[in-house]
Amino acid sequence: SLHFFKMGNLMSGSKKQSVSEADRSMLALKAQRKRLVDQQRLLEARIDRHAEVARALVRENKRDRALLVLKKKRLVEKQGETLAGLVLNVEALVSSVETQQQQNKVFHALKQGNETLKQLQQAVTVDDVQRMMEDAAQAKAQYEEMSEVLGQSLSDVDTEQVEAELQALEDQALQQEAESLPSVPATKHQQQQGVDTLPRVPTAASQRQREQEAEGEAEEAPARAPMLAA
Repeated sequence: SLHFFKMGNLMSGSKKQSVSEADRSMLALKAQRKRLVDQQRLLEARIDRHAEVARALVRENKRDRALLVLKKKRLVEKQGETLAGLVLNVEALVSSVETQQQQNKVFHALKQGNETLKQLQQAVTVDDVQRMMEDAAQAKAQYEEMSEVLGQSLSDVDTEQVEAELQALEDQALQQEAESLPSVPATKHQQQQGVDTLPRVPTAASQRQREQEAEGEAEEAPARAPMLAA
């Protein structure tokens, strides 16, 4: 039980330390305002009672006593007016304190935000941002250069070189095909003369020439047909 008692004292002590002087002043102002408002209500009740008594005395033709009650009523009304002024002053002060407290909270929040912003700015310097922008610009320029190179069309010189390379590949393919054919035995005379017994291998140029001649004959065939019919 002693342990719990000590713990309770520590907790209550920490709560007391967390309450500032401004909080105590605010609590005192609000308590004073409540007392003044309660006193105002009592005075209003007394005023109503004096008015009721005065009306009753007038009905009983007790004019002197009614006048005395009305004087008391007037004194209470003046006291109520004074209390109303006090309540208004206290409420204005409470409002000012609350406004100042809110402003202080905003100020501390802004101060903390500025400190956080400074820490973030120290983590990322202007030089770091400039280097990053330069790297990004360099990467963009390299990408645009690569896109431009890839998008270029072949020139006439490049086209001729490509066609020549294609012709060489075709000749090489025909040569390899000819070499794969079985060889023909050579005669004794050919062996003595050292003549190559392999058949003549058509080149790509000769084959293209034969194709052109065949196309020409196909075009002349319709022209010769009427002559043969005649």
